[in-house]
Amino acid sequence: VLEPRRRRRSSPHPATATATPKPKPPGAAARPRPRPRPEVRVGDRIVVRGHHLGEPDRDGEILEVADDGGPPFRVRWSDSGREVLFFPGPDALVEHFRSRRKRA
Repeated sequence: VLEPRRRRRSSPHPATATATPKPKPPGAAARPRPRPRPEVRVGDRIVVRGHHLGEPDRDGEILEVADDGGPPFRVRWSDSGREVLFFPGPDALVEHFRSRRKRA
């Protein structure tokens, strides 16, 4: 009786072999660092740039800020006068205005 011929195990091709991952250098972050949150105050102006060619920028006055200073902000848009809760994206800029206190 003839026995079936056994296949010889070949070593994997170097290109398809599983490589061990390279160690990360010390101090390398596994996650991207969060963007710093801008300091926002009531009365500041928020500007959202147009996304397409010819699209106008949109701006509004910040009316209310959460206790921790983060979003959402209550904003009154200058083009429509509507008040909305706004969660700013990366395309939003905050313009700070000096306080208008009168000196004695």
